[in-house]
Amino acid sequence: MKVLADGIIFMLRDVSLQTITKERTKANDTFMTIVQTAKKLGVNAYQYIRDRVPNKFEMPFLAQLIRKKCIEWKSLNFHSI
Repeated sequence: MKVLADGIIFMLRDVSLQTITKERTKANDTFMTIVQTAKKLGVNAYQYIRDRVPNKFEMPFLAQLIRKKCIEWKSLNFHSI
């Protein structure tokens, strides 16, 4: 906290990109994992989160897309032998 000359108190922002609580750290890690996984799979992370938060589930789960990519990768590698 910092007090200005006229007595107004305000909080300084933590610009070190560190979270204050364990819950915020876990939430941040989860969010970053979803964003990076979606990016690797070619999925728009913003659209994916907008699909999941209101429980629409119109888009496939990231786990399903990962399985699909693994199957595609395995079939491509076995055919090249």
